Amino acid sequence: MYFFNFRISADKLDFESIDKELNLENIVRCKNGDVVKTFGKTKEIREDVWQSVFEEKDLEQFQNSMEAFVESLKEKRSFVRHSTERYNVTAWITIYPENLQTNIH
Repeated sequence: MYFFNFRISADKLDFESIDKELNLENIVRCKNGDVVKTFGKTKEIREDVWQSVFEEKDLEQFQNSMEAFVESLKEKRSFVRHSTERYNVTAWITIYPENLQTNIH
């Protein structure tokens, strides 16, 4: 399984603006103070989080999805640059067997 996450976080996010400008799918939004359950554990979110998550089983499809994502961000370069000045913007790739996912934190 191949995963890619693009995450924007801050004390206070403008979710509507981010949704409108980036127009991405597979969005997860959490507000500061939300309580979520992940990997069987409950935790309180300590900041606003906007995250787009991509997941593919096939490496070739994963590569295609990544290329499409990068191309879409190139078109939104100005917004992404402005966002990095206002928020904490993180992109990361994780590649590992799905059965090991609960062991990675």
